[in-house]
Amino acid sequence: MGDPHEPFSDPDARAALRRAAEALPLARSGETPNLAGISDVVAALDSARAAGRALEDEDFVGLRDHLEAQ
Repeated sequence: MGDPHEPFSDPDARAALRRAAEALPLARSGETPNLAGISDVVAALDSARAAGRALEDEDFVGLRDHLEAQ
């Protein structure tokens, strides 16, 4: 997937539809997904930016894990 402002290519669109299809049964059942272990990387980035410093080691690892999961 490239520019987020451009339409998906056919293979990327199909992959996105498959990912969305996985969530439909869960949404229809009214259940909530297990979000254990997911952290808010934006808060860590904002905090570091406001303080004018680099991310703490733990926050950096969290950011890496988040990006690898994308």
